[in-house]
Amino acid sequence: MANKFVDLVGGNDANNGSTFALRKKTLASAAAVAAAGDVIRVMGKPSTSSGINATFTNLSGVVTLASALTIGLYTTGAVWTVPANVTAAANQAGKLGATSASNLAIAAAFTTGKIAHFPLPAAKNLSTYQQLSFWIKADVAVAAGVLRMDTCSDTTGNTVVDSITLPALAAGVWQAITLDKAANMGATINAIRFHAISDPGTVTLTIDDVIACKAAATGLSLNSLISSDNATWYAIKSIDSAGTSVRLDTGGAASAQSAVGIWSGTTGSLPLSILNPINAAVADTFSTNGAAGNPITISGGWDSTAMTTQSGYSILDSQRSGTTGLTLTADYITLDRIGFVRHTTAINLNGSTKKGYTYSNMSIANCAALFTMPVRAMTFNVVNVTNSIGGLAIPLSANYNADGLAYNLGFVKIIGNTSGDGISVPANIGSPAPVIHDCSVMGNTVAGTNGFNIQSPCVFYNNTSNDNPGGTTSNGFFFQNAADMLASNLQARNNSGADVQLNNASIEIYGLDTNFNLGTQVKFVSGSVCQAIINNWTPNATATKFNLGDPVSGETANN
Repeated sequence: MANKFVDLVGGNDANNGSTFALRKKTLASAAAVAAAGDVIRVMGKPSTSSGINATFTNLSGVVTLASALTIGLYTTGAVWTVPANVTAAANQAGKLGATSASNLAIAAAFTTGKIAHFPLPAAKNLSTYQQLSFWIKADVAVAAGVLRMDTCSDTTGNTVVDSITLPALAAGVWQAITLDKAANMGATINAIRFHAISDPGTVTLTIDDVIACKAAATGLSLNSLISSDNATWYAIKSIDSAGTSVRLDTGGAASAQSAVGIWSGTTGSLPLSILNPINAAVADTFSTNGAAGNPITISGGWDSTAMTTQSGYSILDSQRSGTTGLTLTADYITLDRIGFVRHTTAINLNGSTKKGYTYSNMSIANCAALFTMPVRAMTFNVVNVTNSIGGLAIPLSANYNADGLAYNLGFVKIIGNTSGDGISVPANIGSPAPVIHDCSVMGNTVAGTNGFNIQSPCVFYNNTSNDNPGGTTSNGFFFQNAADMLASNLQARNNSGADVQLNNASIEIYGLDTNFNLGTQVKFVSGSVCQAIINNWTPNATATKFNLGDPVSGETANN
């Protein structure tokens, strides 16, 4: 067994990856020198305390900071001033608001130079700020190094103080970009401008939510992830001009301006933690097999000094839609302290028959899709998924019995899922039974879905399903077609349909908390044959305690 070293930003694939000094740049290249039992160390970034509190409100998509960490530069949708061969259109739909963006249409006759400038309402002192962060969309692709954003000391955008070159822009998609000057910016800034270093061709740029931010680990940008517990991370959609109203994003970078994520927890003023991801549209692949009992571990969060201390995470931020974070084409791979944000698909497991996967200490935020669960057993151990599309659906397969292995989901948290059930087990899954423990599903946003949809007996304990109030038929726990199942220590609150619903199922629950006044606490589907034995139940005194449904022919209601 050996350690290999990967730096996704500053590495070099010509290196052999054997030491920190010889670190590789991509996981694809590291796979070529890896063997079963190896640990692939990936440079990451630490999570840090911001030094301020923020007001977090349960099920709200807005986090209010106690004080600003950014300076707003363009947040109004006002028109930019343009030269010949460029046309500006104000009040366009953006990410911050319905009219907060502006279009800059560059004609074929334009070549190079100033594309547009925006005079600031008042001079801004950016001498303690090093970065510019904003949303941008180009209707055609623009290569890296073609465009530049400048700050200017005059209101006409002619006296440049700071210049930072833009990366490549994909066609037709919003990109959250944070540019780092690597030095303090100017003390008296009266305008910002876009400049063409080389001819961009005919292209329309849409600009929104331009802010100045700090490069320190405590700095907040549009690419930052935020948390109230330094463990569960949320992606940002916008930061207002005052710098105190932060909206959470959901469903990927392509989501509409009106689509806002949620935060889940006990409302209050809480310490704000920040984690800045690796801002690179990395679309990496790993293709070397580990072995049963001897997997290859892709281990993130290693320090940037020597990669000897694991104190953070390696969160890959695609900055835009249309990307897959990581494709795994091999068996027996463990991902530890690796995460994904803003990808169209977080992980491609590249084949339903792949096996031997473990996810541990993983964060997925604001992705348009997660991954297809393989028909071989997987292990999840501390996996947080926030404001993304899709839940975890264990597939039906005879492989579990043949392999003698079952899915094991432990300490999984799914918040703000916008499509389907949170965690589901199909009917007739067979033996060995899946293990689901210490998991929570909070704030499913789609009506008629369930936090947990359990259709086969499984080992089921210490699970929570709260705040799934969409429509009138969203359930916390839905047990169906599962006979003689045991469960313990379940909490289900604020679910609009039922906290616990049964359909042709029998279950004995040791420890149930349904103490919230919404929906029915325990419900049987009409016409089904059900039995629920509940020991140590903490019900709500006001909400309907149980509804046993309409009887089948020949039976009496509520028996």
